[in-house]
Amino acid sequence: GTAGMKVVCGGPDQPAGALRDLLEARVDAVPTGGTIDWMTYYFRDEPLAEALVRAHARGVQVRVAVEGHPRRRQANDRVIEILKRRIHGGLRVERRLFGASHLHTKLYAFSDPTPHALVGSFNPSGTVPEYDAELIADIGDQDRGHNLLVEIDEPKMVDTLIDAARGDLRERTV
Repeated sequence: GTAGMKVVCGGPDQPAGALRDLLEARVDAVPTGGTIDWMTYYFRDEPLAEALVRAHARGVQVRVAVEGHPRRRQANDRVIEILKRRIHGGLRVERRLFGASHLHTKLYAFSDPTPHALVGSFNPSGTVPEYDAELIADIGDQDRGHNLLVEIDEPKMVDTLIDAARGDLRERTV
């Protein structure tokens, strides 16, 4: 890999949940006083949302932006409710007007143990246990398809990504 970058792949040839487990491990590694900044289109993984809630409870500043009107309108609603109630102002739900662009960025940034960000094609679209087989058949479980996250730890690149995410989150946090 390139210095400062590492590609992590998920898919049917990888262990189940490889990318979501990577994200959960990164969330769990951020200590009190740290920060987590996320942006994603689909976010249905309730145990991963609970990991963010635990981080918030231990004193991590958690900021999440999620699409409020994905193609399957209610897909993110359960996770949105978990986060809205329990991370106190750190959630921004994008609800754009019909025809407007949607939030398709997949960015997961962490301040600790060293600043790093993961960007790529993966969003946590499934949950365990899966309660809506029809929905997941339609949108796909990103852990079962070929997806990747590029982990970036080059300080200037990470700062640029985090600054962009934080600027966007500051403007519309609910």
